[in-house]
Amino acid sequence: MTQKIANENISPSQGSGLNEKIFDKLKKIQARFDEISQN
Repeated sequence: MTQKIANENISPSQGSGLNEKIFDKLKKIQARFDEISQN
């Protein structure tokens, strides 16, 4: 597990994938806020 994380941090090709994960998390948070504001 730790080895995989280290490889991801070192590899530049993983940068876009990391950004996608962050963006996806932000979209989920935004969707949750939308649900709360509607209710």
